[in-house]
Amino acid sequence: MAVLIMTIAATALLVIDITIVSIALPAIQSDLGGGLAAAQWIIIGYTVTFGALQQPAASLSDRLGRRTMFTAGITVFTASSLACGLAQSALALDLARLAQGAGAALIMANALPMLAQTYEGQRRNMAIAVWGTTLGAAGAAAPVLGGILLAVADWRALFLVNVPVGIAALFLCRRVLPADTARGTAPIDWPGATLLLLLLTAANLTLTLAQWWYGAAAVLLLAAFLLVERRAVAPVLDLSLFRIPTFVAASLLAFVSRVATIGSSVYYVLYFERELGLTPLATGLLMAAILIPQLLTGLLAGKLQARFSPSFLIAGGSAVLGLGGVHMAMTIAPGAGAWDFLPGLILWGVGGGLASTPKTTLAVNVVEKERAGMASGMVNTMLAIGAAAGVGLLGIPYAAGGASLVMYTAAALSVVTAVIALVLVRAKDLVTGAPATR
Repeated sequence: MAVLIMTIAATALLVIDITIVSIALPAIQSDLGGGLAAAQWIIIGYTVTFGALQQPAASLSDRLGRRTMFTAGITVFTASSLACGLAQSALALDLARLAQGAGAALIMANALPMLAQTYEGQRRNMAIAVWGTTLGAAGAAAPVLGGILLAVADWRALFLVNVPVGIAALFLCRRVLPADTARGTAPIDWPGATLLLLLLTAANLTLTLAQWWYGAAAVLLLAAFLLVERRAVAPVLDLSLFRIPTFVAASLLAFVSRVATIGSSVYYVLYFERELGLTPLATGLLMAAILIPQLLTGLLAGKLQARFSPSFLIAGGSAVLGLGGVHMAMTIAPGAGAWDFLPGLILWGVGGGLASTPKTTLAVNVVEKERAGMASGMVNTMLAIGAAAGVGLLGIPYAAGGASLVMYTAAALSVVTAVIALVLVRAKDLVTGAPATR
């Protein structure tokens, strides 16, 4: 239980930091100055390093040790949060956010592998369910927390609040986490890790900045990475994993579902605030209609995994999510009020909770726990890329038909996730707790 509590405490911080800063951008820009690009990089800098380091950090943790990498991440995240809170210029804040994203990546990359290593069987499923639903709650509560902090203090409090929690998490790490042991004798794949880092950086920049030369660089780096990994003795990403249908499903589900949920959230929040006239705090409170059902059904899904296949739970949850999206799309019309959206928001939360827990456990359940970092790193990377891509991709239907068309598109993507789960997820691929084979 102590490992679970410590993991939740550390990872909740970074999930909150992904969204909480957005509502403070006007105050930050007013205080520190800088143009639009400087303000954008407060968000982009964090998301780029966070997304780019996920897979390399997770894979290296299989060799260097979970405790070493996790504590390093907390140290970097805490120190950079202090630097963000003390920044006296937009450039200083942007640089500190880059470091903060790197620390966040080291934390997140090791959270799921640590749970997979600590717990077995259904206890693992429940631990991941509690962790995942708590992180969902933290993300949903971020706008409300941000509004409260801005009301009683200023934007610097959004970063400085991380410092005491980070110090407490470091103390817990030393007391709770077991010491790392030697893992294998093959040389670490540093060339592969470096190429993967550069590849994911280029991919994230392509999605966030929409500039073609980053995409061209990503293609070239992908070719070089594949060539290096085929020859590596102990590759940073074992390409044979992609021959396992359930692992492919876990990666695709992470990407598509994040495009639908994170991408659409930007546009329905815009609708709530611009068209319905809700304040950021009121919008955050309305999101409780998603948050509470998602928490409850997420925990329920953890228990249901003992009786039902993950493909069934993911498909069922995605179907409910799609129904919620359709309801919200149909409700967006002249004269609509905030209360009219409650049924759709509740369905959105119920479906998200049912599907999220089994989706999260899939990747680590298709490999032996000694390689959980490599497997979870791919899923976390696809989650980050999906979030970045979702905002841009769903901007197309938003420009064509507004928030209503965005929600119809999100509902269609939910159907796609259900199909992926039913077609690719296979019970025979799951090897939870199996001994290492290589």
